[in-house]
Amino acid sequence: MYYNPAYAGIDYGIRLNMAYRRQWPKIPSKFQTIYTGFDQGMRVARGVGGFGLIVVSNTEGEGILQNYTIGIPISARIPIAEKSLIQIGVMPSIGFNSINWDRFIFSGQLNPYYGNINPSGFVPPDNGISHRSYVDIFNIGGVYRYENNSSQANSSRFYRKFEVGLSAFHLSEPNQSFTYSEAPLSAKYVLFTNYTVSVPLKSAGLLFIEPSFLGESQWQMFSYMLGVTTSFVDSNIDFGVWFRNRNTNLQNTDAIVFLFAYRFLVNKANNTVLTTSLSYDITTSKLVDASRGSPELTISLALNNKTFFNDKPDRCDEGSNWSRKTGTSKHRK
Repeated sequence: MYYNPAYAGIDYGIRLNMAYRRQWPKIPSKFQTIYTGFDQGMRVARGVGGFGLIVVSNTEGEGILQNYTIGIPISARIPIAEKSLIQIGVMPSIGFNSINWDRFIFSGQLNPYYGNINPSGFVPPDNGISHRSYVDIFNIGGVYRYENNSSQANSSRFYRKFEVGLSAFHLSEPNQSFTYSEAPLSAKYVLFTNYTVSVPLKSAGLLFIEPSFLGESQWQMFSYMLGVTTSFVDSNIDFGVWFRNRNTNLQNTDAIVFLFAYRFLVNKANNTVLTTSLSYDITTSKLVDASRGSPELTISLALNNKTFFNDKPDRCDEGSNWSRKTGTSKHRK
């Protein structure tokens, strides 16, 4: 849902996600993100997809700049066939920014021998911490999914899934300025696609292979991630590796990202799956000596048979019932 509100309720059941990311921990200033997400699939009527809630906290510069975003993604569901669907989502949100002027150090305060000893002549707009809130309504997205599983002659399972999604955020470009000037939040566009295939292994059981692509464009910035995740279903273990770059020259890769995840079957009767994952960005650009990478920890809880409503899975949910029982693939979204 962080990248596309159309994912709200795309799977039947309830999902809870929490993530913590520390950007460049070697740099003295703190750049960290905390994400919390919830979504519920709704099948109470044809055309209803689901709803959710996301809360994102960003801290920059040892708390000098703080941002909170609260969004409510809502989706509509269009089953095309038994194994195909389209979901369209919107996410009205509100943002809260704060800046602590007292923690800024200006050049006039610095003494060449004794450091920061001179008083500051800067007068902040409101004599302390400034606050700014803004409404960000125009966040939209769409996802197409095809999912198929069937039995093979060797009693293994045949599974295929293809997804492609496009989303746009901050289309109204809300003003984030702490003064009377204009500082619009530029619109951001995201393209995401992945393909999942099952491979039976005699020694390790069933293996899921999922290549994926994620591209983001905002103002004059563009970056993309290209990689693959492998899921050992019987062992409940996932491994992943991605490359992040800003252009098509792979020799100028910005970072290599490694992921390890483990799944716990909390309740077999209710098909409740807890997934913990740790990823690490290994910086490969010129910032490698200063940043030394970025860790990210994610905890996800999928209550696949739970719902707040008196409804049942639709034909697209039942077409992917085997994948839901394994607790793999799409529960990482």
